[in-house]
Amino acid sequence: MYKLAAIFILIFTVNHSYTQTLEGQIIDSDKEGIPFVSVKLLGSGKKSATDLDGNFVLQLKNEELSDTVMFSALSYNTLKIPVSKI
Repeated sequence: MYKLAAIFILIFTVNHSYTQTLEGQIIDSDKEGIPFVSVKLLGSGKKSATDLDGNFVLQLKNEELSDTVMFSALSYNTLKIPVSKI
């Protein structure tokens, strides 16, 4: 099993729907982006996946900031991180 490494950029945007954007890149030990990683917000069930360069974007509501994000991909260990720790 390989380990997932994750680089996150949390960008806060203010708009009328009170959402925030969580975006980042999932990389391997060689610092190469990992494509097709499943990115799931466990509380609400929102899903995304990384692109060919390992980048992803999730739109979060304020009440989802206490949820946990799960990253999973074939041949890699699953990684769970609370949004508050990102």
